[in-house]
Amino acid sequence: MMPPAARLCSAATVVFVLGLVACTDAGVEQAQHVARQTGERVAVGLGNAKDRVDAVSGDVRSAAKDAGRQINEAAAAEVAVDPDVAATLSRGAEASIACPTPERCTIAAAYADRLRANPAFLSSQARVVPHQRDGRTIGVQLSDVQPLPGHMGFRERDVIVSVNGLRVQSLQSAPQLYLQLRSARRFTVVYERGSERRTCTIDVV
Repeated sequence: MMPPAARLCSAATVVFVLGLVACTDAGVEQAQHVARQTGERVAVGLGNAKDRVDAVSGDVRSAAKDAGRQINEAAAAEVAVDPDVAATLSRGAEASIACPTPERCTIAAAYADRLRANPAFLSSQARVVPHQRDGRTIGVQLSDVQPLPGHMGFRERDVIVSVNGLRVQSLQSAPQLYLQLRSARRFTVVYERGSERRTCTIDVV
């Protein structure tokens, strides 16, 4: 039968790996030294891994922004608006939209129905690009704002955050928004202008 001391020394490899005990005082010191070195290597490795993750995250955010811009440009290029229809709807906007305050607008029901029947015209009324803050998409930013949204008080660089509580984050969210809002008679639009968050309620009457 192996003496206790011999059994202890034969377990040296286990002791070494776990860094818990050793056969001699010198072994304890060596194990502690190895443990410190291992801890330092692990810390360096974790730091390097975090740097790589941060770099990849930045690349992903950049790629997402580029993809959103490309989708927007492709969609805009594919929209074909009948010039006569566009002219008629543009002329009708001023007479059919009333905004007594910046927070409230009304749209004549007949005009709203014509807009719903001409999604290409609606798509041509502004360009939208996903807008990010602190690496997170918070809405879509408007540019090339045409008369229709202009009559409702929207301006260049406004960021649309939500419509009737539904988040607006990209062109990909447009089909879902359309399906859920196509029969709505009231639209509550939350948007940001600079550092100020605003709400506009648009009623179809």
